[in-house]
Amino acid sequence: VKEISPRALIHCNAKAAFGRIDFSILELGVDSISIEPQSVGGPAGIGALIAFQGLRIPPLMLGGGESGTRPGVISNALVSGFAKTLELEMISAKINEKILLAFEKVDLSNCCWTIDPQNSVPGIVNLCVESVAAEPFVIECGINGLLISPSSGCTSSTGGPSHVLSAMGISEKNALCSVRISLSENLEMEQIEEGFSRMQKSFQNLTS
Repeated sequence: VKEISPRALIHCNAKAAFGRIDFSILELGVDSISIEPQSVGGPAGIGALIAFQGLRIPPLMLGGGESGTRPGVISNALVSGFAKTLELEMISAKINEKILLAFEKVDLSNCCWTIDPQNSVPGIVNLCVESVAAEPFVIECGINGLLISPSSGCTSSTGGPSHVLSAMGISEKNALCSVRISLSENLEMEQIEEGFSRMQKSFQNLTS
């Protein structure tokens, strides 16, 4: 993009990478990055925008504010929670190894990996649940005490196939049957196995 249009500004939403993989705004060659702590155990409702010095971003809302970028008073509690998140160790790729081992121990022949966990960021995986639409499956899993998301993170409420999964070569049929699972570092193997068992129970409830 920069080669074609040197003055173009590029923003990267690094939400899924934050706390999971190493990245650098300089190495990516972008002009700004946004991060937030919720997906790695931090508080919801706060994030950070990292931008190169001199980059001017006009506010979308006007009014009294502390920084001139957005109106309102920043929550000290959320700032403290965000800061505490920055002190945590990054989620290790070992969590994906646990996921693969736990997946093999339960009868989930109706499921296949949309993206192999070995090629996914630590703790975020995507499964295709064959013959069951994602939305009712997610609801049934919630009834059984398992919280997962339909589709992908950025299209979980649209009802349509994820444009992200489609761009990765996933068929529309499989994209509509895909669910996203996010896990934290401190989950034990038994807890992950229990999660897959509840997923299997949810599938059986919907198809029996």
